[in-house]
Amino acid sequence: MEENKSINTIGKDYSNWELIRFVASPVATNFVMSLLQNIDDGLFLSRFVGADALAAFNLCFPIFMLIDAFAMMLCSISTYCATKMGEGRNKEANSVFTTITLVMFGFGVAITLLMFVGLEPLIRFLGVTDKLFPYAWSFFSISRWYVPLSMLSYIYSRFYVIAGKPKFTTVTMLMSAFCNFFFDWLFMVQLQLGIKGSALANLIAQIAVNIFGLIFYSSERAEVHFAEPAGNVLYLIGTTIRFGFADMMTSFAIALNAFVSNQVLLEMGGEMLVSAVSIANGVQFSFANGFFGLMGATSPLVSYAFGEKKSDKLSRVMKQILLISGILLLVVLCMYYFGKDLYLGLYLSGNETPEYRALLSDGLWYAPFSYPFLFFNVYVQVMFMAVSRPRSSTVLSFLENILFCNLTILVMPKLLGITGVWLSLTVAELMTVLFSAIFFFKAFGHFIPEPQPEPDSSL
Repeated sequence: MEENKSINTIGKDYSNWELIRFVASPVATNFVMSLLQNIDDGLFLSRFVGADALAAFNLCFPIFMLIDAFAMMLCSISTYCATKMGEGRNKEANSVFTTITLVMFGFGVAITLLMFVGLEPLIRFLGVTDKLFPYAWSFFSISRWYVPLSMLSYIYSRFYVIAGKPKFTTVTMLMSAFCNFFFDWLFMVQLQLGIKGSALANLIAQIAVNIFGLIFYSSERAEVHFAEPAGNVLYLIGTTIRFGFADMMTSFAIALNAFVSNQVLLEMGGEMLVSAVSIANGVQFSFANGFFGLMGATSPLVSYAFGEKKSDKLSRVMKQILLISGILLLVVLCMYYFGKDLYLGLYLSGNETPEYRALLSDGLWYAPFSYPFLFFNVYVQVMFMAVSRPRSSTVLSFLENILFCNLTILVMPKLLGITGVWLSLTVAELMTVLFSAIFFFKAFGHFIPEPQPEPDSSL
């Protein structure tokens, strides 16, 4: 029997201004915290440990993106839960949330155990050179411990919006940023623990964030909370695969692209080029994360409207998100170029060679060229996921992240040298836009009002 339908925060009808206020916190949080975290890693590693440590950190990056890929897939159950809440089935949503949380933790524990067994072959597979191997080993020896906590933090963060508390995303990110900054300073600057200090700071940050999430979701007053786990575990895992395959592919593709890029960069310019690209990409994706915060905050609203089967409301919400995306794009571009020199100064200690400084400056200049295309491609993919059309999102994600990104990073440097490295993502996103536009207008073109014929003046 269907439950009595209750009013949920994500089911409200928002005006444009109300929606902007609703998403302001997660958007600003994703942007600021991502920027701070990237500056944190890059600044402390580059200034107080060395460029080689930063290069080793970047070479380790693909394995963590691969882990994130599975976490993102499991987190996609949020779409399913938001739809159930739109149907008035809140108890079922709570049970599903609890089950997937347990599955995610168990999966993280399994990964940690595997990393204990085969850590050295893993590091060698990532292409870490003999010069950088000690840095990579030190980092992995600590970071493998917090993999289960990192995975749980993903699902906790994703469900704060669905639980009607988007500001808690801000709270947890502030908590994480404070822990990272303070303990990076303590471990790397004061205690001089090197790259191992960065991993220890991340571990402490994950513990703090998970304690907060555990307390919040244990309260039955929350719109989403822990409940008796659902019994249909295999069905739910299959559902997460169906809903989250595109998200998983996106993160997996980023991991693959990072791996391929690292091999190309090592061949072209060695550890110095790897380090420079690491900084440029960190700043680039920090600014883009404001947009990902917008998508994460608004996609549950789309799923809820879809679950209500209200096409007018669904159309209105999608248009509002597109409008806010355009505004955010202009804000991000202005902030980026006005602050570019500041970001450059934060990463450099003054002891770098002129070649390294010029290389990094060029990378930061080209980095945001991809934003208009990236924003639209992600918007289209998220909208397909939100209305339970994962197949279309998966196809677009495959084209963008598997085919085009890896094709351009292999081809563009051969055509344009180092400039090709900086422009490879922009070209990949531009190639994807054509397919995104075709898919979008085919699926949602009926939401766009047809132009009205002008009255016949002869009558």
